[in-house]
Parts: sequence; structure tokens; C-alpha cells
Amino acid sequence: MSDDSPRDELASGTVEDGDDPRAVGAGHLLALADRLDEVIWVMRADFSEVLYVNRAFEELWGYSRREMSDSIEGHLDAIHPEDRDDVREAMAQQAAAVADGRDEEVHYDFRLRRDDQVRWIESVAFSIQGGMNHEPAIGGISRDVTERVRRERRLQEQVERLDQATSFITHDLRNPLNVAQGRLEQYRATADPENLDAVAEAIDRIEAITTDMLELVSLESSDEPRRPVDVGTIARRAWNTVDTREAELVVVDDVTVMADASHLRSLLENLIRNAVGHGGDDVTVRVGALPGGAGFYLEDSGRGIPEPERESALEHGYSTGYSGTGTGLTIVRRVAEAHGWDMSLAESAEGGLRVEFGHESGATADGGVDESEDGWFDAAD
Repeated sequence: MSDDSPRDELASGTVEDGDDPRAVGAGHLLALADRLDEVIWVMRADFSEVLYVNRAFEELWGYSRREMSDSIEGHLDAIHPEDRDDVREAMAQQAAAVADGRDEEVHYDFRLRRDDQVRWIESVAFSIQGGMNHEPAIGGISRDVTERVRRERRLQEQVERLDQATSFITHDLRNPLNVAQGRLEQYRATADPENLDAVAEAIDRIEAITTDMLELVSLESSDEPRRPVDVGTIARRAWNTVDTREAELVVVDDVTVMADASHLRSLLENLIRNAVGHGGDDVTVRVGALPGGAGFYLEDSGRGIPEPERESALEHGYSTGYSGTGTGLTIVRRVAEAHGWDMSLAESAEGGLRVEFGHESGATADGGVDESEDGWFDAAD
């Protein structure tokens, strides 16, 4: 392509003002576009070539306009693999509209991967019937909406937590409260001390439910960047804050995850409390790495959860009646979802419960990791 081609002039934003008023207008428009925060772009009608992008592109994509490939494929490489087909479909739809001479806008969203982070992008493409050299072209505007998406997610999480808190108050708390009131009335009538024991048990139950409710409601997403955290170290700290009786903790492998340490600790505390509550005083709890560095697991030697019940076990309120509140796995699931981890229940070698946390991408063959929206795993050799 020659140095004086329209594409080079547009890509560099160096259209010269001349006697032709159309050139003057173009130069002013390009100067204005370079001051915008949104990415402004123009491509050939078949998306075969990038004709123009403004400076905002460099900020968002991370490389200069001069480094852009003539092929759109280089532009697509930075898009999250799960979103590329949707972007290609939107491009094909817009190209078909231009070919048919239709003025049509196509809206689409996608995730952009850059520097181990994921940004949410909102885009609109539109037809330009009188483009470069009077040939049809496609223009578009792309903007970073990551903060908006995060706010919407936090709001949705808050609504869900408040719904669950309402469930606690209207159902879970009402039962032990009714028991306490009824047995207290019986004690007043009979002076039988066994009624007071029942009242004390009901109050303990109310306290446990209240504690779990407060933890669930306060489990908000952190805006702080996640950092490498050793799962074994956090598991030992969690172990020291739970009544583990005569149980034993075994850290099988060193596993490092990108995580919010406080939320990871909450996840492990609830799993440990579950394991000891279900498995008995002498249960063994193990923490280790999934094969290939694809994640980590926590398993126990207790009774486990029958396979037909595992799906319902992840729902709010599930309990096997060992005096748990049915909230532990809800909290665990919330932490996993916030980190982008896939959570699944399985059976340990002894027949106990095995809870696995992984990501479908897992580790790369060279020992590195494949980043996801919120985190990745890395198992030590």
C-alpha cells in the first residue's frame, strides 16, 4: 500500500487541510475524534481492512495505530475467545446490510483481554454509503463499560443477598423463635427445666442463623485487584478459626490462586465447618490441586452427599440436619462465582464430599496460566 493511500492518512489522523472544503472538514473531524474517549473506527465494507481508528483505540487495545494489521484478525485476537463468534456474526450482519445498500445499526457487546485483565466493551456499527473514494464502508463506536457492568453485577448480587436474608427472617428464624416461645410458655406453666434446655437450643440456633445471614449479606464483591494467594496457607488460618474438634487437616499440594484472600478464607471456613459437622469429630480434611493445575479441591472422609442430592445441595437452605443452617454452601458458591471459578461436588476416595474449584481453560502446557475474567490457577510442580 502506498504512503499516500487514504487508509494511511486516516489511520495516522494526518489528513491535510487544503482548498477542497471537504478535506478541511475531514481534518477537523479527525482532530475532534482523536479527543474522544470512545473508540471511533472505519473499515472497508467487507471488514478486510481497517481504514481509521482514533487515539482511544491505543488506550483500550494497548498498541499503536501504526502497529495495526491490515487484517481484522489481528484486531479480533484480543477479544475473549467466548465472544469472538458473536462479534464475527455482528460483522457479517453489518457487511450484508452495506452490500444491500441498507442503513442499519448493529449493536453488540464483547469482552476484551489485555494485561491479564478483562474489559467489557459496548459497540455499535453503522453503514457509511459514501465512504473512502466514494465506496461503501462501515463505521463504528466502541466504549469501555466495565465499571457499569461491575456496578450492575454488584447491585444484582445485593438484591439476591437481600432476598435470601428475607427468606432467613420469614422462615428460618421463625421456626426456632416459635419453639423458644412455646417452650418458654410451657416452662411458666409447668416449671419443667427441660423446657429451658429446649429454649437454649432454639436461641443457639437463632444465633447461628443470624451469624450466617450477616456473613451472606455482607459478602460483597471487592474492587481491589486479586492477588496470588496460597490456598494451603489460607486453609490453615481458616482451620484455626473453626471448631474442628479432633479432626485433621492435610494440605496435599501447594496451590496458588488469584483471589480475594478474605473471601477465600470465608469459602474454606464454611467448607471446613461443613466437613466437621457432617463427618464427625475425627474426620480428615484434605486440600490439594486438581490435575494439570486446573484448580483446587477440598475433600473430607465423612459421609458425603448422595449424587442425586448434589445439585440441590448448592441451593440456598439445603441441610442434612446436623444443625447446620443450610447457608454454608450458598456462601461458598457465591465466592466461587465472584472469582469466575466453576464449582462442582463429587465423592472423595473414602466416600466423603469433594468440592472442586476450577476453570475450563486451566493451566497452559508450559506451566503458565490462562487468564479468565476474574482469576486463574497455578499449581506448583
